[in-house]
Amino acid sequence: MLDKQNTTYLQNLVGKVVAIPQPYKAILEFPHKGKTERSLLWVDRLTVNGKATAPGHMMHDYLHVGSKVRFSCHTFNESGIDQCGWFTTSAIRQDPNDISNAPSSTNLTTLVQGQFNAKGIIHLVAPRQGVIAFNDESGTEQLVMFLGSKVYLFGKRLGSKQSLQTCLPLEDRVQFDAIPTDPLENDHRCRWFATAVWKGQKPNVDYEAPGSIDQGESQNLVKAIKQLTSSPKATFLQAHGQMLSVLNQEFGVALVSIKPNVWESVLFHRSAAYLYKLCLKKQDLRKIFKEDDDDNDHGDDKEIVVTSRLGVWRVFSYMVLHLPSMQVLAHF
Repeated sequence: MLDKQNTTYLQNLVGKVVAIPQPYKAILEFPHKGKTERSLLWVDRLTVNGKATAPGHMMHDYLHVGSKVRFSCHTFNESGIDQCGWFTTSAIRQDPNDISNAPSSTNLTTLVQGQFNAKGIIHLVAPRQGVIAFNDESGTEQLVMFLGSKVYLFGKRLGSKQSLQTCLPLEDRVQFDAIPTDPLENDHRCRWFATAVWKGQKPNVDYEAPGSIDQGESQNLVKAIKQLTSSPKATFLQAHGQMLSVLNQEFGVALVSIKPNVWESVLFHRSAAYLYKLCLKKQDLRKIFKEDDDDNDHGDDKEIVVTSRLGVWRVFSYMVLHLPSMQVLAHF
């Protein structure tokens, strides 16, 4: 039996469907630490083409034996009828021609899942910020930036004037949730930003998506964007795209390639847009991105980097909606 004492959650795995024993569930197999493991997948945990599965639809409507999915999972009682040692918390159908596992010089589209209930050690610590190091599933060391305002010690949030150096020594073990970030945005080239760091009891952090979005109110839309794209339970897309249109001083639309010959429109807000490390939160987008801008010195400005939740795309923190209807692709 696999020793899972130190491995509660796994993220960003690729597994294969080996059985569909009942209409609404499937069994996945995946390699882990030299062994073949099994994970139980319910149809309501599956996302296909950026959309959650429709209520009442069966697993056969989306997957078949041999299908590949990208998924996250946690430990499960493998003594049950399905003999699965893992339970799938989220999964995305992975077609052969879909998003690749890793970026390259020719393919700049990458699928990344947030880190949830992950474990690491304190790598660097300053009075009110620090860096956590952890090894991902492939054994590669990853760095996570965190702020003192996100730290909880044994059920209590760290005081606003308390120094991290007094309570988190180097190589101290912690747990954390994190979302992807651009390594160029921080001095330590961290690829992750922690939404919560804790020792002892995990704090009660709300990562649930809003039930509905009033698109008529700009502030409501911005709030929903931030809530949807700050969840470590989400799946993110990192890609390149081009500016398509500037709607007003706050919002713009980009066109992003999510896979060969497949493009999605992206609605983004200026509060999470960056241009050469400059946040555009207080800038007028109409002055930054001009449709008739032929200045070669600024030609590259129109290329953007997208980090997004699958189904709710974003530019760093932006929601992607289908145009012209502006309907959200999926709710999670």
